[in-house]
Amino acid sequence: MITPGWRRREPPLPVEGVVGLGATGRTLAASALRRPDEQLSGWTGVAGEDVLVLLGADLPWTPDAIWLGKDGDLWLPTTQESTVPVELVLAAFRRAGHRGRLAVLPESGHVISLAHARPVARSRLQDWLEGRWE
Repeated sequence: MITPGWRRREPPLPVEGVVGLGATGRTLAASALRRPDEQLSGWTGVAGEDVLVLLGADLPWTPDAIWLGKDGDLWLPTTQESTVPVELVLAAFRRAGHRGRLAVLPESGHVISLAHARPVARSRLQDWLEGRWE
């Protein structure tokens, strides 16, 4: 029997996204809002009540943010890898009903759908930061 788990990845995956949970998400949003509109529109993002995910290049640095990289069809923290093939991990999430692109955060237990990631707009980011999100 294979027991799935997570271990440290060396070398880390290239950074292609960042996640902020709770207060870190709000700090990430505030940092992103200091960037020019042209840079914001080059990113895609998705947000929930207490989570913000930004995908793209030259992302804002934020203390305690979780940096994401792509491992096959999953987005994972850049310094973590599955102890089983990533295809099996993805298949398990598919059987559980998760569809589209997924970010998996093993330490917090979050599984975040990236299927609805859209270009980042200053007004939507500001709305999310002020507690108005869809």
